[in-house]
Amino acid sequence: MKANKIYLTLLLVIVFITDEEAQNVKSEGWRMNNHSEQMDVAGNDYLFSYSTSSYVPLTGATNVNQGEVWDDPEYKVPIGFTFKLYDADIDTVYFGLGLGGLISTYVDTGYHADYLIVPLEVDLVDRGVAEGQSKSPISYALEGNPGSRIFKLETKNAGFWNEWDALRSVNDSISFQMWLYEGSNDIEFHYGGHLISDVGVDYDGETGPLVGLTDENMTNAYLLTGNTEAPMINQNPLIPYLLGTPPEGTIFRFARQTTGLDAYNMSKGVRVHAFPNPATTQVTFELAGAGGQQVILNMTDVAGHRIRSVAFSGNRITIDRQGIPQGIYLYTIFKEGLTLNGTIVFD
Repeated sequence: MKANKIYLTLLLVIVFITDEEAQNVKSEGWRMNNHSEQMDVAGNDYLFSYSTSSYVPLTGATNVNQGEVWDDPEYKVPIGFTFKLYDADIDTVYFGLGLGGLISTYVDTGYHADYLIVPLEVDLVDRGVAEGQSKSPISYALEGNPGSRIFKLETKNAGFWNEWDALRSVNDSISFQMWLYEGSNDIEFHYGGHLISDVGVDYDGETGPLVGLTDENMTNAYLLTGNTEAPMINQNPLIPYLLGTPPEGTIFRFARQTTGLDAYNMSKGVRVHAFPNPATTQVTFELAGAGGQQVILNMTDVAGHRIRSVAFSGNRITIDRQGIPQGIYLYTIFKEGLTLNGTIVFD
């Protein structure tokens, strides 16, 4: 299959290998080349944040590979609602461009897609490749109530092709999930347990995986670089591989930015994201660049009447809607000489 399939090659711009080249070398997947043109770094579509929480494997989920032993899968999976990825409204995600850890919008016959979601772009393979019986299920679930549902896609107990290719073993493994949030259009990557015996082998000579979001032409890329416990959006044309594998319980969040609704202080690099927005039963406020000092949050109606006031530390707090009527509300964040204002809607 690898010999007959054209893959995306991440160069800083995207290039494609020919079928003849593919006969001689295994596809490099989504890769970068220092001799190519520079990519454009992230714009203002998404706000990245890092957090941790217990990893919970999916239960009662729909199996995608249905027992097939997969390698470079080409599945398509229904989301269950309309999701906005960059400027595209999608209801299905597709495997096909990458090597098991990348999904995208619609993939045409020439293996092109407008936008890519990259939880873990490394060459993965079903750990049942030797026996011919699947050990690495790909599955999905739709959870929550209409208007605020979460689509969850999990790759469980996946092996690494390069270990299989070099050593004819599939001892190493990893599990991870991608979550898409209805309404807020936020994206999260959740990472489970993993066993990496040799980073150089499993990641084909690199320091770790490629992780993030991008359009096909790399004109608005949100690719992570640096330590997995303190990653940042890549801001230079160097290869943005992570240093190592995200530890179990890691959550990488890409919060969709909505002009006019989020608060942002450009000079101090602090942003407040409220989601879902509009909200139904609760709203979460997430701060980026605010540090760990105490924060005061005030919410008022359009007439200026205070409806909530709470102090907290950290970078996230969730407010229940209880007792708050439908309408538009203003919020103000106070933090050590910094004030940020934004708008939320309860419908």
